[in-house]
Amino acid sequence: MKRREALSISLAATGGIMLGGSFWQSCSQQPYPYALFTQQDMDILNDLADTLIPDTDTSQGAKKANVGEFVQLYVTDCLAAVQQQIVLEGYARFKKDCLEEWSKPFHRLSAESKQSLVDRLIRESEAHADQQSPHYFGIMRRIILRGYFTSEIGMTQCLRYVPIPGYQKGVIPYQAGEKLWAL
Repeated sequence: MKRREALSISLAATGGIMLGGSFWQSCSQQPYPYALFTQQDMDILNDLADTLIPDTDTSQGAKKANVGEFVQLYVTDCLAAVQQQIVLEGYARFKKDCLEEWSKPFHRLSAESKQSLVDRLIRESEAHADQQSPHYFGIMRRIILRGYFTSEIGMTQCLRYVPIPGYQKGVIPYQAGEKLWAL
């Protein structure tokens, strides 16, 4: 081997190590820098999502899909400032109401208490639907559903997922009781 070839091989190997190291370092999971929610809030959001979409015999629930992280990113990055304000104020009121009514945060409540609170919030948001400003729980519920059904768990376990696209079939009849298609 000539000196020029040896030098180019060693430079390529060294550069690959240097670039590879910085690539793997960039893939490490850092805390989200623009976080609107604390880690305790993330636990509450995951439990709230899991109350809406619990584990079943055939699929894992929203907590296992870490939907709280999706809610954090979506509220921070995708909502308009007005909607962000509605969600954050409503969420603060939600936490305060939990502490006043049960003397503990949502993620420490019993399953029955969580379900009754979520049912009440669903009724409130549906009754509030015809007003001009949306109810915070209606926004959060849509975000939770979007986060779950676009997650790997939601797509592969809850919906019918076909990883290899086939031919285009515009209309597929739905039989009652079947899983919906993941698109």
